[in-house]
Amino acid sequence: MKIKLSLKDSNSKTLMEDTQENLTVITFNKRYQLGDFYEVELEKISCYLVVQLDPALKPALIYIPNNNWKYKIPFSLQRYSALPSNAFEGVDHYACVRKATRDEVIQNQNLAFNSYDQRCDNGAFPHVTANAETRGEEVFFAKNVIDGYFANTGYGRFPYQSWGIDQRKDAELKLDFGREVIINRLGILLRADYLHDSYWTEVNVEFSDKTNLKIHLKKTKKIQYVSIPEKRVNFIKLNNLVKDETKEDSSFPSLTQLIVQGKNIL
Repeated sequence: MKIKLSLKDSNSKTLMEDTQENLTVITFNKRYQLGDFYEVELEKISCYLVVQLDPALKPALIYIPNNNWKYKIPFSLQRYSALPSNAFEGVDHYACVRKATRDEVIQNQNLAFNSYDQRCDNGAFPHVTANAETRGEEVFFAKNVIDGYFANTGYGRFPYQSWGIDQRKDAELKLDFGREVIINRLGILLRADYLHDSYWTEVNVEFSDKTNLKIHLKKTKKIQYVSIPEKRVNFIKLNNLVKDETKEDSSFPSLTQLIVQGKNIL
């Protein structure tokens, strides 16, 4: 399968590109400019790719239902960034996109992980959205819960980014897989900067098959796992978040990571 990888500016002018079979790499030796983006063009639709568009971010297995994907170079225009300080910085850049192997696709894994998720719907999965994000700050964006970073004893700037619900009682988060997958275990890592943080005692998980599961949570720094009967879904939602109401806790429950163990279907 031919993979075309391009770096383009805000006017869609091509700055660098290459096309190779199954694995394509490009390097770029200038500073990125606001509006620059990577574009991946594929021969086929419905492909699994392993992408790494910056050495500071972990490679991710993603699913592309169509034959085109764009990734806008992130520029932190806010006070604090949710990315490592060296991500997409400097003048020496490396980007690699390759076709995932069969073993990489079918192995039991965290199907939620995507270090290259974006707040906008950009045609790559898994993808997270939410109806609330604290003050619209990137360190509290929903996508932070699938970025693969597990530091949860602080809040705010990297590496303590999380999903902040802006104190909304109706806060809801959706994890969309973009295709049907088989899942068998969930993991929830709460942000645990106590006493600054509160926590949820109960979370409802709504599955795309219209079933629901209530998860009871504890005040802990550890990942809280729950096994579930194996099921096929294309999305899950977290809703009906019940905050602990003891007086000594604050008003700020938050989610650091959401883990969904399972397998892809070929």
